[in-house]
Amino acid sequence: MTDNNNMWYHRVVQRLGLMKPEDGPTIRIVYANDAERNIEYPTNVISNTKYTLVTFIPKNLYEQFGRSTRNDSILIQYLFIRLFDTFRRAMNIYFLFIGILQLFPSITPVNPVSTWGALVFIFTVSAIKEGYDDFNRYKRDKLANERQFWVLRNNARVQIQSQHISVGDIICLQNNDEIPCDMVVLATSDPEGTCYVQTANLDGETDLKTRLAPKETMGMSEQELHKFKGVIECPSPNAEIYKFDSRLSMQANTKVNTYTHSNWITLSAQNILLQATNVRNVDHLYGMAVYTGNETKIGKNKKIPPTKWTKLDHSINRITVFIFCLQLSLVLIFGMIGEFIRSSEKESVWYLGYTPDYKDPWYEFIIIPLRFLLLNSLMIPISLKVTIDVIKYAYALFINWDLKMYYKQSNAPAVANSTALSEDLGQIEYVFTDKTGTLTENIMLFSRCSIDGQVYGVEGSIFEDQSLLEQINSNDHHSVNFFRAISLCHSVIPSRSPEDNSIFYKASSPDEEALVTAASKLGIQFTNKTPSALTIQVNDTIEHYQLLHTFDFTSDRKRMSVIVKHNATNQIKIITKGADDMVFKRLHKNNDIKLQIKHIDEFAMIGLRTLCIAERVLDENVYNSWLENHFKEASCSLENRQERLAEAYELLECNLDLLGVTAIEDKLQEGVPETIHNLRQASIKVWMLTGDKYSTAIQIAHSCNLVERGCRIYTIGKEIPRDDHEDDYSTGVTRELSALEIVSSIRDIQDHILTNGGNYDLDNQSSSNNIGNSNSNSISNRDVSIAVEGHVLTTVLKFAESEFLQLSGLVSSVICCRVTPNQKALVVRMVKNTNKICLAIGDGGNDVSMIQEANVGVGIGGREGLQAARASDYSIARFKYLQDLLFIHGRYSYLRTSFVANYCFYKSLFICFIQILYQIFSGFAGTTFFNSFSLTSYNILFTGLPIIGYILDRDLPQSILKRNPYLYTFTQEGKAFSPKIFLRWSFRSLYHALIVFCATAAPFIYNTGGTDIDYDSISMISFTAIIFIQSLTLFIESNTITWINHALIWGTIPIYILCVLVLNSISTLDMYSVMTHLTDRSSFWGSFFLMICVCLVPIISIEYLLQLYKPTVDEIINQIRSDNHRGGFGGFFNCTQSTTSLNDGDYSPPSSSTSHHLFSSNIANNNNNNNNNDISYHSGNGNHHMIRNSSMVVPEEHHNQRSKIITFLLYRSLTTPLAKRLSRRKIRGNKEVIELIVNTYEDTYDDDHNQSYYNSHPETQSLLRDEEAVETSPLL
Repeated sequence: MTDNNNMWYHRVVQRLGLMKPEDGPTIRIVYANDAERNIEYPTNVISNTKYTLVTFIPKNLYEQFGRSTRNDSILIQYLFIRLFDTFRRAMNIYFLFIGILQLFPSITPVNPVSTWGALVFIFTVSAIKEGYDDFNRYKRDKLANERQFWVLRNNARVQIQSQHISVGDIICLQNNDEIPCDMVVLATSDPEGTCYVQTANLDGETDLKTRLAPKETMGMSEQELHKFKGVIECPSPNAEIYKFDSRLSMQANTKVNTYTHSNWITLSAQNILLQATNVRNVDHLYGMAVYTGNETKIGKNKKIPPTKWTKLDHSINRITVFIFCLQLSLVLIFGMIGEFIRSSEKESVWYLGYTPDYKDPWYEFIIIPLRFLLLNSLMIPISLKVTIDVIKYAYALFINWDLKMYYKQSNAPAVANSTALSEDLGQIEYVFTDKTGTLTENIMLFSRCSIDGQVYGVEGSIFEDQSLLEQINSNDHHSVNFFRAISLCHSVIPSRSPEDNSIFYKASSPDEEALVTAASKLGIQFTNKTPSALTIQVNDTIEHYQLLHTFDFTSDRKRMSVIVKHNATNQIKIITKGADDMVFKRLHKNNDIKLQIKHIDEFAMIGLRTLCIAERVLDENVYNSWLENHFKEASCSLENRQERLAEAYELLECNLDLLGVTAIEDKLQEGVPETIHNLRQASIKVWMLTGDKYSTAIQIAHSCNLVERGCRIYTIGKEIPRDDHEDDYSTGVTRELSALEIVSSIRDIQDHILTNGGNYDLDNQSSSNNIGNSNSNSISNRDVSIAVEGHVLTTVLKFAESEFLQLSGLVSSVICCRVTPNQKALVVRMVKNTNKICLAIGDGGNDVSMIQEANVGVGIGGREGLQAARASDYSIARFKYLQDLLFIHGRYSYLRTSFVANYCFYKSLFICFIQILYQIFSGFAGTTFFNSFSLTSYNILFTGLPIIGYILDRDLPQSILKRNPYLYTFTQEGKAFSPKIFLRWSFRSLYHALIVFCATAAPFIYNTGGTDIDYDSISMISFTAIIFIQSLTLFIESNTITWINHALIWGTIPIYILCVLVLNSISTLDMYSVMTHLTDRSSFWGSFFLMICVCLVPIISIEYLLQLYKPTVDEIINQIRSDNHRGGFGGFFNCTQSTTSLNDGDYSPPSSSTSHHLFSSNIANNNNNNNNNDISYHSGNGNHHMIRNSSMVVPEEHHNQRSKIITFLLYRSLTTPLAKRLSRRKIRGNKEVIELIVNTYEDTYDDDHNQSYYNSHPETQSLLRDEEAVETSPLL
């Protein structure tokens, strides 16, 4: 088999799904200006679409009923992935099966339209959405494919569309052009072969990156490039954007597809320009295409994000499975009864239609069960999936519209990249956070340094330290050499201001920018950089250096090195900067570092980031030997190049001399301590995962409130001190530990905590806080934290995971320091595997794996780029916005979706139970009680649309939710959707079904005088009552009613009446004149109102009793607000709340100096930051309104309808003061609830019109004024 045929063989096998793409050839051979040899590679056509006009319908149906079209499987994976995808679409397949059964007239008791109508509607909506999204992708692809570029072909420069570019083409780009494909730089307009690219489209970083042409090609002219016949050997297309281990031969062999070439030139990531990046600061450049179309590196990174299901989704699925099992049980039971009656009495009850057209015995046996299956198919609501999809999309819009999470300084709003996880935001139990850029500003300031055992910058700014300035001005060897090393060892790019020609620096690392800027201010200025040279100015003296090599920083190496040669002295030296643990082990043995270690610990204790600077003078012979024998061979390797280079670097990064230590300050973001405190108050455990050293991490943990005052920190691997004051937090574990020692340390810490490590609190411990189910119910975990270092964590994850989980369940926070990106992800996975809902938040590319591993990933767009924000489920600009995301959007989303799911199951069971009850009086024949119109319109039109308005529901105002994080625990524990709540709604549906069916059928079934009412009339009496009962139930259960809710809830009534009138007037239909006769009967109206009253009044009464004797915290707060704001019963129904636009979060809680209503919107501050000309005003009755210029009309809402109705019925009975009622409600001793109530009073105390109310209630005054009175009050 020839090489060309071999390539085609691999591609065919990949398409058949028998092999992953990476299992194919590992090397790609690209020939310059040789289309014949490169014909096997695809052109530069970009295609991100899923469908074509021909494949749209069959492919979309296949996705909805089968698996998604993803190219991620081989035969081994096929069964598992396809089975999982099929299970996810089991509900779609179920309703398709029901629809097919209804096509058989002898089986179906109803018109097939009743199922097919709803099925077609739901799938059409999904198909339209998919088609619209795919059409937008097609338009974007078309725009990209039709861009014009200059290419060298046939000894001429021609302009072609991007989609016609082929591998091996030499492309000419101008300044600011977007790069059409992955290409190797051959030559640029810069004599040094340098060009710059901006990778904002790739990784979000706006800083310029340097790219270099190989020395052998950088001087080639356009005429020479026309004749260029070089060959590049590079890896097969892959997703590694920071790696390009390739090589170039200047002259390819003339024999086609011969892979042996000589005189290889090393190529790396410094030589490649990636698709979608932009050329900057160069007039023109030439490059050779190596990866095109969807095979570029950015194309390979376009993966389907991991599918994440919320905890609520799993609960809904379990309930659905339970209902399906219940349905099958009823089918089996009623089918057997019906078959028995059919076989014994079919001749006497011939009118029931028992005898089918077919006479086969096996067919007769399954008729009745199949009829019951079709009748009971409504138990699983067909509209549930599309309803939840719609409201989840609305939740994402609310987050995007929330002005409170908009950060003006960076013009960064909150962005919901996922529309599927809003409910999990309301159930978070663990938060894993990065430190730098997430908790801190990531704005680095050079604060202090240690040079030759002397610390500078202690008394004030280091730039004003006279002793340091004098030493630099006098050319002190130690000081000048220290800052000279800082000015030479970096990846910073200098630029000059067009205004005053001053130098400023751009760098991808804020640390490097801070260091080089500080050195410049102190007199050692970095002035120029080329690919092979560096220029610095030391006290007005210009120094030129050759840049021989750069050993880049990586998260594994934790250091960076450069090899430079001084032009004046020809001295070669290697300069290294990095973490102390990496640099110290590479120092010459003659270095005395005790004083530097002390300084590093002192810097870390005040939260400063430290780096060590070291250098070594290299003998020229040693350098040349290393270059020839180690570096060249490693740099030209196509396999394991990075590993071989790292080994080569190690040979020179040794025997270093320490020059000094830098200390950089990174300030905390505003609001971080308060946010972490509130997260902990909400029973959310916060873990900090950072690459910083131990002492720095401990100090930041204290300053950000992760470790509260008086909290004790235990370090895994360190001996437990007898007294907390004896613990030395300046150093971590100083030696390598065995797995046995680490396990023993964990157990010792656990025993110490359980015996005397914290404050006992027997009443308020929840087993849900204990991951490992250890015996932690006897100790409070609010005053204990643990710390673990990266090298210890590696052993813990391998050998002591269960012990570590048990220990973490006893503490309030965990600090993981010196951890790698992979360790971050492993820690998150470890906790997530215990069925805890985890949130990970970070800002850099090293946090992406952690963010994608968590149940919910939150990215912060910062100075390290947008990698984390783009890979996350939600993107915010500041850590403090996490409160709004969880306490408001998350809580509201969970409660709303829970109610929607409960209501959907309720309404489906309601009508299905009536169908089942009817079978008792129809001989279990499997006939339907309702006509096809009722069954078809019920789930979609009359009950599906009104529930959409529940996305505006709010049980409590946002100000109370933010002031009282304790309220988050209700949703965190999943109390709104549980088997208990589901059973309540199920019993309600059964009760309503019994009332409706009995009130409808009983008067006519047991009427001995006879009646002229027909079958259709009886069913329409029930169905009319169902529609009204459903609407009233939804209205009563809603906490918030806006004009949109009114329109959706009550709008179904006239629509129903209109439909009935139309059907009533068509003589060819079964419903002809049915309603005309019914409305003339007084019995119809009597039974109609009787059903409504009997169905609703008992429910309201039960809720009244529950609120009176067993109220929830929400109900207590609403009662307080009702009493306080209304000052009694007067004006009760005149109190309204006004919302902003439907973003559910554009207003801020009132300040203590305002006199607005507690539940009014105080958004004056937001008006100052709003660019949409939003208008805020107060109406005459004190209501606060907001009109957004860029959104829909603002609805006015009436808050807590259910509370109003129940309070109206009970107001006279609730005459005792609130404080006395609290004792009956059994909250004695619950300090969190009492504090919550006190906070609620504080929110409303400043209202002037309520002052008289407080004066007349001294008991509430004591609750408000003195917290000690809460615990000692005789009322409690």
